[in-house]
Amino acid sequence: MRLATVGIGCLTGIAFGLVGCVDAYEPDTLNTANVVVVDGWLTDQAEPQVVTLNRSRAEPYTGRFGTLPITDATADVIIDADQVVGLRQTAPGTYQLPEGFRGEIGRRYQLRVALADGTRYVSSAETMQPVPAIGRVSQRFVPLSIPATNPVRRLPANEFFLNTDDPADQANYYRWDWTVWEKQAWCRSCYQGRYTIYDSQNKLIEDCVTDYSVRNYADYYCRTPCWEMLHSTSLNLFADTFTNGGSIQGRRVAQIPYLHYGSCLVEIRQSSLTLEAYQYFQLVENQTQNVGGIADLPPVAPIGNVRNPANEREAVVGYFAVSSVSRVRYWLNRTATNTGPALANTLFEALNARLPEEDGRVTAVCVPGLNRTPIRPEGWPD
Repeated sequence: MRLATVGIGCLTGIAFGLVGCVDAYEPDTLNTANVVVVDGWLTDQAEPQVVTLNRSRAEPYTGRFGTLPITDATADVIIDADQVVGLRQTAPGTYQLPEGFRGEIGRRYQLRVALADGTRYVSSAETMQPVPAIGRVSQRFVPLSIPATNPVRRLPANEFFLNTDDPADQANYYRWDWTVWEKQAWCRSCYQGRYTIYDSQNKLIEDCVTDYSVRNYADYYCRTPCWEMLHSTSLNLFADTFTNGGSIQGRRVAQIPYLHYGSCLVEIRQSSLTLEAYQYFQLVENQTQNVGGIADLPPVAPIGNVRNPANEREAVVGYFAVSSVSRVRYWLNRTATNTGPALANTLFEALNARLPEEDGRVTAVCVPGLNRTPIRPEGWPD
């Protein structure tokens, strides 16, 4: 993400009447930046509870930043200062709590990490706050909605709005996110190669193998049903300082791009935040242009709630947050609501900016991950 220069000091939330301190990291020189980036979000939902650990470094000659996953770390979550639950590494830099684990409102959670070289990090303890239920959700098609790379142009999208009742006599802080499930027909693309199920020794590989007779791409249909998952990339925050106890009406919480003509499933999520988490994400929101993620570290980045207890001067970027979540799923029939041309005819064309070049010899597996799943999402019609 691109962040503006902010010195170390206090963030004053004038618009919301908040005053708090959120530090920002500014290395002495661009080409010496080498920081740990922690991104964790623990919820009370039946879903994978994941923490990612990365190291962001500047290339010594150009100053351009790159990110490397931190592998072979040990991580656990401390609950109410006495119960410890371990995380396991599921992919490079990705650590997950046991299946079925979920947070509980009112309990305190703290992240503890030890790197392979023995360096240790610990977050502040976060208390999971309750969140009100989402009320009415509505959407409308807007032909000129999302700003494009060319600032003069705006892209078509379905804009989603919600109502919710804010609890009275307490400060509440909100974050809204969305996820879209799109049916995916194509599961693998090989550049100058072909998808191979078994190698010459009859070993299962299910991967691309170099073949220079393929001049460009070879694309492969999915072997089983598969869904692409698209996620919101911008922050949408709110503090109830001036609406405490009132109804939040018509809050825009999503702009779903009109990628193609097919229908899709949209999930809107409403999350509770602590004051400290709200202040941190507000600083990130103020510094970004809604591009990239927390691991795309710029020369100056906000310091969150994770620290190295043996070296308080070490800057650690990112935040370990906990949140109760209210969610609503909405079936979006684009052909019934939208007008005018979509960005592409198919999802493949929209995501790859080209037509598929079918090989046709074999099909490819739908590999589950952050952006893809072979499991039919709840709410997808039969």
